[in-house]
Amino acid sequence: MGKRIGWALVTLTAASALAWCVSGLWSALERPAPTPNPPARAPVAAALAPGREEISADGEREADTFSAPGREGEDRQAALGAGAPAEGEGRSLDLPAAGRTPRPRHIRGVYLSGFVSRSSEQVHKILNLVELTPLNAVVVEVKDDTGRLWLGPEMAELAAELNRRGIYSVARLAVFKDDALARRFPELAVRRADGRPWKEGGQWVSPYERRVWEYNVAVARQAAELGFAEIQFDYVRFPDVRGEVRLIYPGRDGRSRSQVIRDFLRYARAELQPEGVAVSADVFGLVTTAEGDLGIGQVLEELAPVVDYLCPMVYPSHYHPGCYGLPDPDRMPYETVYTSISGAVERLQAAGIEVNLVPWLQDFSLRHRYGKEEIWAQIRALSDAGIHDWLLWNVAGRYTWSALIGCEVAEERMIVPPPARTAASGGALAAPRRPPEERKVGGPAKEAGEQEAPPPAPAPEAAPAEAGAATAGEAGEAGEATAAEPAPAGSGPGLPPKESRGAPAAPLPAQTSPEAAETEEGVTSTQV
Repeated sequence: MGKRIGWALVTLTAASALAWCVSGLWSALERPAPTPNPPARAPVAAALAPGREEISADGEREADTFSAPGREGEDRQAALGAGAPAEGEGRSLDLPAAGRTPRPRHIRGVYLSGFVSRSSEQVHKILNLVELTPLNAVVVEVKDDTGRLWLGPEMAELAAELNRRGIYSVARLAVFKDDALARRFPELAVRRADGRPWKEGGQWVSPYERRVWEYNVAVARQAAELGFAEIQFDYVRFPDVRGEVRLIYPGRDGRSRSQVIRDFLRYARAELQPEGVAVSADVFGLVTTAEGDLGIGQVLEELAPVVDYLCPMVYPSHYHPGCYGLPDPDRMPYETVYTSISGAVERLQAAGIEVNLVPWLQDFSLRHRYGKEEIWAQIRALSDAGIHDWLLWNVAGRYTWSALIGCEVAEERMIVPPPARTAASGGALAAPRRPPEERKVGGPAKEAGEQEAPPPAPAPEAAPAEAGAATAGEAGEAGEATAAEPAPAGSGPGLPPKESRGAPAAPLPAQTSPEAAETEEGVTSTQV
């Protein structure tokens, strides 16, 4: 009897233990997993690690459109240390990577903003324009001055299509004007003395901060991987400060502004050299003739040797009346461009520096209406100054077809018709030859971020710009075609490359972005 009671107790105990185990396991399955501790804030380059995310214009995270390749080690960066002299500065280009279109002898290109690049119809028009005219290059925005990244499948398709057609492709990215980066990492932002962020059309990040350098080079490397043959850095400067304003730059050291800008471009060029891409930089138009750094860190003789190409923005509308002794530079495109570029050529030659200028020209209207005569006048001015490379700017992508269709190319140079007596300058298009000292304007600026600047150009709709300096900010409604544009046409992706000339371009498979419609309403994207 006692044995039976003992076995019963053992059986009951075992059953209870089994039930408790099953209940515990079931509860464990139903219980949510514990939330891990949030990761510590990582450096900029690590925050945008491979296959993760991008920073949008409003500072919030967006979906997977950016994947920055990892660095190859810190030893290379240490060898480049801040201010370290580079050996054998000059052209750094090897043969282009497989699939990339080689650089033509002379560049003739147009600009395509990030918004416009998302519209198949707009891209189609640009490709038609290149196919039917002497144009041979397209500059595409991959990072705008808000910090927004235009990378992803659409951009990869566009880069591939440009290369397939034999069109030289340039990826443009804004560097130190970056509202998104400044909001996401406020410790990198330029601030006023009272701690408030400095805003000049948006927030800026400190040019002294190495993390900012690394982030922008990572973006440039990604663009190179997509197939672009050249990286063009814009807003590669300090903020354009006027009046008694003191700014705080995180990471500031003993280097001057011009040294910092030069060191960044030298660093970026060395980092991108293994990618087989060229490196260029946009600079203010007045940099070609001004003494000092204009308070923004851009000095012609210091920047030209550390990039493959220097791109002064010599838009006549951005020079104030009286500049170069001209009563209205906007109405005198030949004289304005010739004086600016011939001054740069003389300075570089006098310093024993190779002339590597690819100027930005104006195909938009602010105060004076620009059409084919004004565009021809600018191109003619460059040719008379010995420069045959140029880029046309229109933020909305609406270019003056009549200025390009029908022009001939001789020795890889575009030949424009002779000047009309009814041109904006009244036919007085003789090359002005002033002594270099008379063409120089401005002067050395104070190093504390406070500088005197020439009075601003009287253009209320123009974007904030240094007085008379060639920034690319404009409303974009100008430069509409003065001749009928060929209707979009095409027969699919099998069209021949540009060498066949005359075949209309086929639309890309990229989807039309809703944001693209905003370009028609004057979305601005100033460049400097």
